[in-house]
Amino acid sequence: MEILCSSSDMRLGALIGIGIGVGSVLLGLKGFSPEGLPFTEEKRIKGNPAKIIGAICFVLGILFIICGIFAVFVSLREDF
Repeated sequence: MEILCSSSDMRLGALIGIGIGVGSVLLGLKGFSPEGLPFTEEKRIKGNPAKIIGAICFVLGILFIICGIFAVFVSLREDF
């Protein structure tokens, strides 16, 4: 079986994925705030559209975090 990437590369990718996931979760939570989501410097998305976009960002962020944590554990297991 050929190894496509080293376990340290996998861990780095997993940590980047976890970071993207945390950012996405934080952005998703902003969708539920009264201020809404930032769209441009002057414009914000508010109301139900902001909540829908926020929920999608939140779910995708959680998935990125779960996949990242799983990849870290897989890469740690390969080291042993």
